[in-house]
This record gives sequence, C-alpha cells and structure tokens, in this order.
Amino acid sequence: MDEEKEQVKKENIIKKVLLRNFTVGNLFSMLFGVVLIGIGSGMFRFVNLGVDPFSCTVKGIVAVTGMQFGNIQLIYNLLLLVFVLFSCRESLGLGTIFNMVAVGYISDFTLWIVSDILKLEPGIIARMILLILFVLIFGFGIAMYMEADMGTAPYDTLGEIIERATHGKLPFKYARVALDILHVLIGILLGTVIMHERVFGAGTIVLAIFTGLVAGTFRKFFHKKNRRRTDISYS
Repeated sequence: MDEEKEQVKKENIIKKVLLRNFTVGNLFSMLFGVVLIGIGSGMFRFVNLGVDPFSCTVKGIVAVTGMQFGNIQLIYNLLLLVFVLFSCRESLGLGTIFNMVAVGYISDFTLWIVSDILKLEPGIIARMILLILFVLIFGFGIAMYMEADMGTAPYDTLGEIIERATHGKLPFKYARVALDILHVLIGILLGTVIMHERVFGAGTIVLAIFTGLVAGTFRKFFHKKNRRRTDISYS
C-alpha cells in the first residue's frame, strides 16, 4: 500500500511539472522563445564576434574536453539542474526540459545551415548589425519563454534565485548581468588562458552587459501586458 501511494505521489509530481501553467498559448510562447534563443546562439557563433556568455563557458569546456558543443551544453545544464532542484524546484517544468535539450542543438543546426549550406560570409558592418539584432532577439526569446511560466532553464533560474535571496534588492536583470560576466570570465580562463583558443569577442562583452537588461525589459513589458489582459477579462 505504501509503495502504491509513493508511486502515485511520484506520478502526481511529474504530472504537475509537465503540465505546469499549460495552455496552447503558453506552449507556443515557450517553444518560440526557446527556438529564438537557439537561433540567436548559433548566429552569434557564426558572425564570429563572440558568443553569448553561457556559450562562452560551454566553448571553454569544449576546448578543454574536445566534446561536441550541444553535448557539453546539455551536461552543464544537468549540473545546474541539480543545484536548482535543491533551491528552487518550483521553477521547473516542461520549458526547463525543452530549453536544456533543444537550445544547444538548435544552435549547432543554425550554424551548420548558415556556414555549410548557405555559405554566408558577412562583412564587418553586417556582423555589427547582426550583433545588435540578435541581442534583441536573444533577450526577447529569454523573456518570451520565461513569461510563459512553464518552467525555466537552470541558468535562467539562477537570476531568479539571486533576486529572491536578496529580497529584490538585486533584480533579475542585474543578477543576470552579474552571472553573464562571471560566465565570460570562466570561458576565457578555460578556453583562452588554458587552451589558447579564442572563445569570446566584442559581441560576448556586449551580450554580457545587455542581455539581462534587454530580457528584463521585455519581461516587464510582457508582465504588464498579461496583467492588463487579466484585468480586462475580469471586468
């Protein structure tokens, strides 16, 4: 009897996680946001002005281990997931799984399409334009899938954990900036200092400074929009 109760309890927990805040609209928002993040990461790697801060750390680990980018990103996310399980498990959901599994491989696929299939070779001006464009896309994608509230990736959850731990004194957007800068430094240490490989660039620094600010601004916009929609539905 106790084993049956325990089994039912586990099934209920899994169901609660997978169906958290589940609606067709939220599912679309989450999936579209994850795809934008993956495409943004792949395009940043392509324009060769650096990568996003999280990918900078991943590239540093890739330089040390020689493993595939997508595999390292998945493994690193799993390690962060263990930490989140003990500190903020209520942030987990279907969005967590999609982000952890899909972003790295979407990034690899995007890079393969533009480099090997389309064989694009943008000039420096085009690269700078793409950098600005994808800072907006990357931040928008993060905000879109987080505001769907179907679960966030462990890395994105870290910003929320810091915000809660500081009781709002260090808001998400600034906590995210601090985390991004830390991951840039880790990537430089592993990839450039130890393995003498270029894992960052001007774009990495730009992303470290502005991604959290852009994502935080879009999240605030989505939050106000959703609240206004809720107020109208109840009026």
